[in-house]
Amino acid sequence: MGVRAPEPPAAPPFAKASAFLARFTAWRELLRLGSLTQCLERVLAETHYESLLLAEPRGSGRVANVRRLLDLARQFDPYQRQGLHRFLQFIAAQEEAELDHAPAPAPTDNAVRLMSIHQSKGLEFPVVVVAGLGTMFNERDLRGDILLDEEFGLCPMVSPPGRERRYASLPHWLARRRGRRELLGEELRLLYVALTRARDTLLLVGTASGRDVVEKWRGPAAALNDLALLKARRPLDWLRLWLPGVTRDEDWRGDVSGRNELLSWDFYTADDERLRREGRDSVEPSNERSEASASSMSGKDATREESRFARASSVGRWGSIESHPAGDLERLRAKLDWFYPHTPATHELAKTSVTVLRRRAAEADEEAGHWFRPRGVVAPRVRGGLTATQVGLAHHAFLQGVDIGRTATALDLRNEAARLTDAGVLTERESAALDFAALLDFWESPVGKQVRENERSVQREVPFTARFTVAELAAMGLMGSQKSEVRSQEPGQRSLAGGGISAGSHEGAFSLPRRRGKGDRRPDEGWGSPTPTPVTPHPSPLPSSDEGRGSPGAEFVIVQGVADLVVFGAREIWLLDYKTDHFDAAELPAKVREHGPQLTLYALALERIYGKKVTRTWLHFLALGRTELL
Repeated sequence: MGVRAPEPPAAPPFAKASAFLARFTAWRELLRLGSLTQCLERVLAETHYESLLLAEPRGSGRVANVRRLLDLARQFDPYQRQGLHRFLQFIAAQEEAELDHAPAPAPTDNAVRLMSIHQSKGLEFPVVVVAGLGTMFNERDLRGDILLDEEFGLCPMVSPPGRERRYASLPHWLARRRGRRELLGEELRLLYVALTRARDTLLLVGTASGRDVVEKWRGPAAALNDLALLKARRPLDWLRLWLPGVTRDEDWRGDVSGRNELLSWDFYTADDERLRREGRDSVEPSNERSEASASSMSGKDATREESRFARASSVGRWGSIESHPAGDLERLRAKLDWFYPHTPATHELAKTSVTVLRRRAAEADEEAGHWFRPRGVVAPRVRGGLTATQVGLAHHAFLQGVDIGRTATALDLRNEAARLTDAGVLTERESAALDFAALLDFWESPVGKQVRENERSVQREVPFTARFTVAELAAMGLMGSQKSEVRSQEPGQRSLAGGGISAGSHEGAFSLPRRRGKGDRRPDEGWGSPTPTPVTPHPSPLPSSDEGRGSPGAEFVIVQGVADLVVFGAREIWLLDYKTDHFDAAELPAKVREHGPQLTLYALALERIYGKKVTRTWLHFLALGRTELL
């Protein structure tokens, strides 16, 4: 009775990583002292990478690609200046020199390879198909208004003053003429390469259009002179010049085909009956073979095989579809009539921001563009040569970075602006454009004083990521047509838009790392509150039925946003958002309705993340000097 030796325990991940780093360090040292080829060969030998590739599908081709890389590395070794960047430049230079490398050939004879004519140079194949001979030559570079010629230099078109039409100047005409001759010469050389790649059989395929196509091919042979060659627009034109010279009238079988000792040819139209007949002939034998082989298959395999060949037969016999069983036709109709059952859900965003939602609801936030600008007056530039947008952004940057404990007086605010300028937060022009009177009005207001009193619990620019259903966003007026208004509330009142949304329901939310400005404090340093750790959300389960999951209202959207200022208390949260819109006092209720949904979403997201009620939500309009409690 034999006893099997226990398998050695697997190395822990740390040991594997340490071993790899040691080998990697040795490879780098070898590359520093030796050549790129030596390093690659050692890496391949120590890792047995080629053996690994041979064990995978199409391993021979992958190994050939690795060896091709080694060949390029050997060509790169003699260069004095090494490095990855230089090696990549070397590869790019190879491509620019039209030495583009196809995937290296795998050592097999029974394969079909697709390659360009450039890549076929020096190779030979039993059968070669040259397709696309009806494609026109690319003369786009010769149609420019200005051509660059080695002899004539810059060759522009002539544009007479006061006229729209232009014509070619003599240098332009000469440059275009010589450029086309060079282009056709290169195309003719490529055609020669393509025609000489076949060992046994060469198939030339091209498409032509126009009247009397066949008559042109069967007409009398034309002289193969330079003028005739230069008139060609495609390789097929050269073959048309050549074919009458190697055929006789007795070689033709009618007007559409022919054959002689050298070659055979066929002409097809788009609706040629021979193509349909050949398609049927290629399908019917396969169907017969399927019937013969089905008896040797298992029941399931035979059914699958018969179904596959039945579909192929239906394509070949398009006119006899009525002869198929009714069950096949019903399955075909069901497939053709099928549509994605959750199409409405594909029309909703999967991840978005509050700004995008507001734009989608046709309520674009143009606050930065209206900074202190009278309604109806176009004033693109304001203080210090800055645009209105730049001034608005400067005020937001100042409010983000200001030390809240130093906002009691106008002098304090100016000193803070100087500090932020020295720190690179603001530029000199932005600092000069700040409206310190409007900023001081805010910090002297009751809301500003409450924020200063709880300075140690303040966080600014608080980013969040939260999950909302489409129905919730629509109820808040941020998505869809089910937009609801957020009415302006009296001081002391707060309302969540939509009415039916529970602020305490955890649909799912999580927070992101935030940026702290100077003056921000940890929330546990004020109100006696602990650090506001995001709570673990309890997302409501997704609908289990297809109907519920596909309905737009049941789908959820990931929303990201940034709250301007948040005060975290022990059991509550205050939320403040600055707005720089410029408007008349009579428009204040409309502005509150406009920005209310955004603040509603912010409040609901913070409640879900931190598990605390947002008891106060303020909107402060700097230009008007008003703070509204929602």
